[in-house]
Amino acid sequence: AQLDSLQQTRGILALKDLDLQRMSSLVAEKESENQGLANEADRAKVRVVELEAQLRASQGEANHLRGVSEQRAGVIDELSRKNERLTAELQSERDALARTQGTAAVLRARMQRDESSAATSLKLAEALEAKEA
Repeated sequence: AQLDSLQQTRGILALKDLDLQRMSSLVAEKESENQGLANEADRAKVRVVELEAQLRASQGEANHLRGVSEQRAGVIDELSRKNERLTAELQSERDALARTQGTAAVLRARMQRDESSAATSLKLAEALEAKEA
């Protein structure tokens, strides 16, 4: 009976060890995904800054030309369209950045949950080992 109990305990420990290895693998995978998303978010932030600078420059240029002459109305219209395009592109980049940051937050929460689960499994395995000893 004690031998059966010991074998059952060893089996449980082996399963918990496999669970722990799987959780560790999942944590590593999520960390890698999170790093990829962080890199993507960094690139998006740089692009947003570039687009904001382009937009400010374009808006300043449009304002200057409006004061020069009605003769240049065609240029002003072109710059206005450029401003609209840049504004739409900027909003698109901001939206992408927000989605990326949201996904990164979800992955961080999952990673923390997986780490907590792995820690619980490890504690259970240690308790079973201590019981076995």
